[in-house]
Amino acid sequence: MPAMYRRAAVRWAVQGIGRVSHGRSLLVVLALTLSSCGLQEDLSQRATDPGLVSPTAAPALAGTALIGPALDIHSWRGHPVLIDWWASWCGPCRAEQPQLNALYRKFSPRGVRFMGVDFRDNTDAGKAFISEFRVPYPSIFDADEATTGPWQVDAPPTLVIVDGTGNIRARFLGTLVGIDSLLTQLLNSRA
Repeated sequence: MPAMYRRAAVRWAVQGIGRVSHGRSLLVVLALTLSSCGLQEDLSQRATDPGLVSPTAAPALAGTALIGPALDIHSWRGHPVLIDWWASWCGPCRAEQPQLNALYRKFSPRGVRFMGVDFRDNTDAGKAFISEFRVPYPSIFDADEATTGPWQVDAPPTLVIVDGTGNIRARFLGTLVGIDSLLTQLLNSRA
């Protein structure tokens, strides 16, 4: 939801204080919450925008895994990498996790590496999310959001695809549309 609409929604709720039903206030809160999870206002645009970007060098990304050893994407040079910025409380993150697990099962045997970055969260909630959804790939915990700036991540869920040469090739905000074909393309270009 663009800032203009968020401001209008807040103004609408504030003007109606005292004469507004709880249902109307709940709708405003729900709309503001969903807009902060990375949903775009135009779903048709989400379906047609593949998320491709001009190749740029990927910043460093390393950290302690929520479960398992420390991770560093530079050790995966030569392989495409899918990085998922998520949070346990984010509804769209929860909705897309089964699809990400399926992508992992399909592409991991072919050489694609997967990494999650849990941010705006706490470690216990992150570990519970991993357990609940049986996330098959490692996730680091970014307590101070150090990764969000260099990677230009504004909200979860954000997915970034890095090619085998270490360049960012795509960025997806709140959608998995087009990821399957892009990963296939990157794998085919390695051959």
